[in-house]
Parts: sequence; C-alpha cells; structure tokens
Amino acid sequence: MSTQPRRALTGVPSHAWAACACSEGADRSVLVLLASNLGAAETLAEETAQLLSEINGSKPTARTLTEADAAVPAFEADCDLLGVLSALRHGQHTAQRPLLIACTPSSLVRRAPALASTAERELVVRKGGKLSIQKFAQRLAEDFGYAHEALCEQPGEFALRGGILDVYPLNAQMPVRIDLFGDTVESLRPFDPATQRSEGEVEGLVICAPRDDSGEANEVSFFHHLPPEALIIAVDQSLEDPACAAVHTSGLAELLLEETDEAPADYLAQALDSAPAESLLIGAAEDPAHARATLLRGAAALAKDGRLCLLAGDTDGSVERLSADVAAVQVRGFNPRIVHARFGGGIIISPGALSGSLNGGLVLLTERELFGRRKRPLASLPRRRTAVRAAVGRALDFGEVVDGDALVHATQGVCLFKGIRPFENDGRTEDYISLEFAEKSMLHLPLRESHLLTRYIGIGRAHPKLSKLGGGGWEKSRRAAEKATSDLAAQLLAMQAERSSRPGIAHPKDEDNPWMGEFERSFPHRETPDQARAIEECKRDMERPAAMDRLISGDVGFGKTEVALRAAFKSVLGGRQVAILAPTTVLAQQHFESFKERLARWPVSVEL
Repeated sequence: MSTQPRRALTGVPSHAWAACACSEGADRSVLVLLASNLGAAETLAEETAQLLSEINGSKPTARTLTEADAAVPAFEADCDLLGVLSALRHGQHTAQRPLLIACTPSSLVRRAPALASTAERELVVRKGGKLSIQKFAQRLAEDFGYAHEALCEQPGEFALRGGILDVYPLNAQMPVRIDLFGDTVESLRPFDPATQRSEGEVEGLVICAPRDDSGEANEVSFFHHLPPEALIIAVDQSLEDPACAAVHTSGLAELLLEETDEAPADYLAQALDSAPAESLLIGAAEDPAHARATLLRGAAALAKDGRLCLLAGDTDGSVERLSADVAAVQVRGFNPRIVHARFGGGIIISPGALSGSLNGGLVLLTERELFGRRKRPLASLPRRRTAVRAAVGRALDFGEVVDGDALVHATQGVCLFKGIRPFENDGRTEDYISLEFAEKSMLHLPLRESHLLTRYIGIGRAHPKLSKLGGGGWEKSRRAAEKATSDLAAQLLAMQAERSSRPGIAHPKDEDNPWMGEFERSFPHRETPDQARAIEECKRDMERPAAMDRLISGDVGFGKTEVALRAAFKSVLGGRQVAILAPTTVLAQQHFESFKERLARWPVSVEL
C-alpha cells in the first residue's frame, strides 16, 4: 500500500490540469478531478487519462460523481455514487491502473453510505463460483428491491430465462448476463440493453442495493471512502464559474484542509517557486494562422533540451497529416510522439517546473494550435446504457398514467383511464383497471389483461372522441384506417417507381476521392449508431442514378447537421454546387458558421 499522504492541489489552470495530474499523481491509485461543472470535469478527466496512458503507459478508469439537481435525477445521482463507491471498494486500483473521479465541489462534499452498511448491501458474483439462480433472484427482488422484468433494460432490473439471469446493477454502466451450468457460473458477459447483445466478458460482478433510506445516521462524508494516498486536484476557481467559487468560499477549502494530510498547495505557486518565473507557459501558440511547419520547428527546438514532445490529433486523418508534416519539416533528431487523442489546448512546460514524471518538461501541441480548431472537444467518458422504447407499442406503465388519460383498448376503442381498484370475483380479490367509454359506460379490465391497452397518441391537445362500448364504430374506424393506409402506400409505391425509372445524378463513390475519408475522420466526435446509419444510407442514395427522397429527423443536438455536411461535401467533390435552405436568418447564420469551420481545411467556398 502506498505511504504517500492524501493531498490537495488548488489553483490549477484548465490547460495544465492533465499535465499536473500526470506529474503529481503518477504513483497514486486514485485521482479526484474537481471542476466548476460536470462537463468540464469529465472533459479534463478524459484528457488526464489520455496523457497518463501516453506518458506512463497506465490504463486509467474514469467514473463520474454527480449530485441530484435540475439536470441530474436523484436516481441517476445515486447510481453514480454507488458506482464510484463500488469502484473504490473492489476496483483493485494501482498506479498503473488508477481510478479517476470527475466531480464538482457540491458532489464531492455529498453524504455517502458508511463503509459497513455498503459492504452489507452488496452481492458479489465470480466466474466459476457457485450460485443458486432461484435463491439469487429471490434475494434480488426481496432484499435489494430489483424489479423482475421480461427484459433487463434499466438499472435496478433483472430478467430470468432458464439457466440465464440478466441483471443491471445500480452501480454498473451496463447490464450483465450470468450464464450458469447447473449451479456453476460459466460466464459473466456485459450486454447492450437496447440490442440485448453481449459485449466481451468479465471475471467478476458486484451488485449494490439502493441507498438506505434510514437517514444520515448511517451516512458519512464521501472523503471516508477515499484511500489515504488519494490526490485531489482542483481547477483554478478564479478562471471558472462564479458558482464554483461560491461553493469554495462556503467551506470546501476548509474541508480539503480537514480531510487531507497537509495543507492544500497552490499549484502555480509551487511550480514557480522551484523554477524560473518564465518556466511555466500555459497555452502554447494559439494563432490558427501560424503555419504547422513553423510550430513543428519550434517544438523541435524546445525538445532538444529533453522535453517530452507530443502531437495530438483528434482523428485518424489528423494523425496521418501530422506524420506527413513531421517528415516534411526534416529536422534531424526530431521524433515526436504522434497520438490519436483529444485535448482542449496545448501546453509548454520547461524542465524543472514540475516534479514527478514530467520533471524533464513537456511540449504538447493539439488540434487547436496545429489546425486552428477552437472548440474544446466534448468528453466521451463511458455512459450508463439504457434501452429507449417508442411510445407506441411500449408496455403501459401505470405509474405514468393519471386519472382521465386517454387510452386505446385493442378491441373496444378509445377510452379514459379511471384508476385501478380491487374487486371480488368467485371468492378471490383481484385488481381491475376501470375504463370509461362513451355515454359513461364503464369496463373493468383485469390487470392481467393490461397488454390490451396502449396510450392514445393523437394530433392536438383536445380529448379524443370516446368509442361506444360494444358498438361497431371502433371496428369500422379501424377498417377505414387500414384502407387509407393501404391507399397511401400504393400512391407512395407508384411515385417511387416513377422516380426510380427517371435518370438522375450519380455522385462518385467515396473511394474515388481520399478527401472524403479524411473529411469524415476530421469529425471530432464519435458518430451515434443512428447517425452513422443515416450518413451511410444518404451516401448510397447519392451514388445511385436516381432522385433521392430522404428526410433526416431528430432532436436538437443529435447530429443532423453533420449528416448534411457529409452529403454536401460529397456533392462538392463530384463537381456540384450545394444550396442549404434554412427557415430563419439566425439558423442560416449558425449553419454558415458550422459549415465554414468544418470545411476550412479544404478548398471549398462557403458563402451566406
């Protein structure tokens, strides 16, 4: 076990965060990364993990600690807390496999279950161990409060099918499939709750119960769960959100002093006390007009005194271009390490400015300096996966239905929900769903037949016309709707057949121009599955000699603009002009700026 004291560093500029963590925390198993907001903490935790991996060869694990607020539901915040506590108790973290905890001041000072109560409310399953599946499922339901469902899709659920038990621990980011041979655990496989397909295999599984509601009597400060050698690093509050500074002035600084083994050290003061005043330069050259060759020659000159030189590209295309640029510079002995990693900005640290693994200094140049990309990339820390079902066809959740809501009965039609109440039938008491139809007619449906009900989804806010119970109106409406649907389908088929028969423009395939691949690799984020499918289908449509008829829909921020960008770039590579129509001047200006930024590296004119 490490004998190093628990320590806190404050006043760390955001550009220097990752370098500070790598230098000061190189031989520590747990690093707590503190920022004014969760997005900044997650982004900087990702940068720290990437830099640690490149400098020390370590394999960090990053987790997020949140607190319930307007953006984070209480259930999700509790799941995050249980996940961090479980990782601290069972993660077996070392300096080569450190745990990074991204958090805000308010989440760091939250209360947590005591160590003893945490251990008592856990189940541990290991590959090759013994397990009685029925008793295990019974304990999950009765002692841990997990819901027994047909499919395991959300945290706190489990599903049982023969010798297979699916469970989604509250402390995990994915559900796990426990496959048994008799009473022996044969395999533990995490799986995607949306597709139900397994992804890899693990050796062990920890299942946590929900937080105890007995109150603060069984709770302690989160600091009690941190190991003695933990390092807490706080970004400079004067450069961040004023709300963060307010939290600090309200007692976090005193808490850090109380919960660490020595007074919090000011990072900049510590660095400058041990080195010349000009030795720590935060934020290297940021002028996007600076030629890459000039920057690379400058980096080569700085690397001569022993600095570690890293060139970071966000995408495969950037890494390829950097390799070619370094070769073109032709500086003898200049062999920088070119990595595929995302950082918000570069940093130059002189030898001796830091202790630890970066005592020799560092030159880090990123997309911001090398290619003029000014937007800080979003963090891509692992997220908790859940399955999202469409409102139509989804099993009705009576916890979300209130008195007077419109429902649809499969055979009787549109009705209103009037509650669930018990009725006695043949000497047995059973729950029934009360439904109101036209003319105040009531139908009491056994709860076991609730699969016949779906939520009414219509256009407008007005209540729909209720169906007459036992009448033929609902069946007549269904037949009319089926006929109208069939007629519309026939019209669409005829229109599509005519379009397919007419000659159109066939754009060149992607492999005909290497710029298309480089443009796609320059996208600073990972495509979502739906986004990737939309892009691929759109490009295949453009390569066919027929008119394209495609609508891309989705919520704000789900990546529709990137689909349009790739289609537009593909068209330009085929020698065509592209017009983008927007419904408002503001939206047109936003799209103009997005297109201009993404296409800045290529000889494409973008006008408004």
